Amino acid sequence: MKRTGEIIISGIASTLSALIAIIGAGMIYYLKNEEFLSELEGELALDYPDMAVTNITDFIESMASTVWLVMVAGLISLMLGLIAVLSLRGNKKPLLAGTSLIIAAVPIIFITLVASLLDEILGYLTALLFLIAGMMSLVRKRKQTYVLQETIRLEDENTSPFKQ
Repeated sequence: MKRTGEIIISGIASTLSALIAIIGAGMIYYLKNEEFLSELEGELALDYPDMAVTNITDFIESMASTVWLVMVAGLISLMLGLIAVLSLRGNKKPLLAGTSLIIAAVPIIFITLVASLLDEILGYLTALLFLIAGMMSLVRKRKQTYVLQETIRLEDENTSPFKQ
């Protein structure tokens, strides 16, 4: 039985996980850039004039720590998705693949619910694709092949079942 559907869905979800990890890495890079941070603080001060400067810096620091979680969750899901794709090739280990796909959805759901830094549709779509591919690989059963053996004993030509 071919697992083309599971492999394609897992590949798409793994690509989206890689995109989430790249977004997290990009945000980490920009949050370490002093010029960007000063510009961000200025924009936040203009947009929210009643917010104190300490609140703005606390917000940026909490955002920086949350971005690390986004990147790590994307990388974990990417690795589990790649393990699943390799396990599904040739229908080798569909149970391992299905389990790793369902586990790969957990960090993405967690980050989407908790961090809300990345686009929620991207996070939910990635998790949904992981869950669909995982359930497909767990529910589908391998085709059973039966070997029938029939032996015919011929004692002599007169008792042959193929006698004319």
